[in-house]
Amino acid sequence: MTPIPARQAHLQGWHQLKENDHDDVIHALATVGPLVVGVAAGAWFTYSGGVFGGCTDQSELTVNHAVQLVGYGTDPEHGDYWKIRNWWGSDWGEDGYMRLRRSAPTCSVDSMPKEGFGCDNGPPSVTVCGECGILYSASYPIIQ
Repeated sequence: MTPIPARQAHLQGWHQLKENDHDDVIHALATVGPLVVGVAAGAWFTYSGGVFGGCTDQSELTVNHAVQLVGYGTDPEHGDYWKIRNWWGSDWGEDGYMRLRRSAPTCSVDSMPKEGFGCDNGPPSVTVCGECGILYSASYPIIQ
């Protein structure tokens, strides 16, 4: 067999999706591929399986962790979910993945944006929407 020649790819930058825009996230995930998203992961340490809804109805969240959003689906018993790949290893969650509840987006306040994606001299608080703030900051690489 003849080996396939190596191809080079160059990262040109990142495309940032509109903040808190459910439709933009769904469209990009379906047409571009996996996304990098910020989430409030403080309650995730004990997750071992199922559709997680542990951030629901929290008025304040701290988006402090980046994960890869790889898909979405529907569980016949627990409803719609996002499929997330986490970096905590295959012993965590469902073989390193999580199903995070995907419902009508509710919003919370992140009063500590510098803990995650905020910058010096940025706003003291931001509105984050979706379960665990998943819709606030989503992006994908631009590759040449």
